[in-house]
Amino acid sequence: MTNQNVKEVVVYTLNEKVDPANAFAFVREILAGYHGVVSMETEQMLNDPLTYMDIIVWENAKQAQEAQQNFEKHPRASEFGHYFKETKFFAHFQPLQSN
Repeated sequence: MTNQNVKEVVVYTLNEKVDPANAFAFVREILAGYHGVVSMETEQMLNDPLTYMDIIVWENAKQAQEAQQNFEKHPRASEFGHYFKETKFFAHFQPLQSN
């Protein structure tokens, strides 16, 4: 495992009756409880206004994977289904090594 920053990419759909600002605040609150978050960016799909993509930059792969493994233990994890209809894609990416 490398100590380079790792990007977590999550593509998801919000429930129709959810205020997006409340959903984003919920995610940021959960992420604030984990060590290693460098930054987070949210983008909206052009042809589907209920579909979004989060790009979360973690300090390293270990921290990203620990957060993923411990997510269900978060005190508010049970509220996830209220905001989010479906996770379409979730993965961690690391920079390519230069030769």
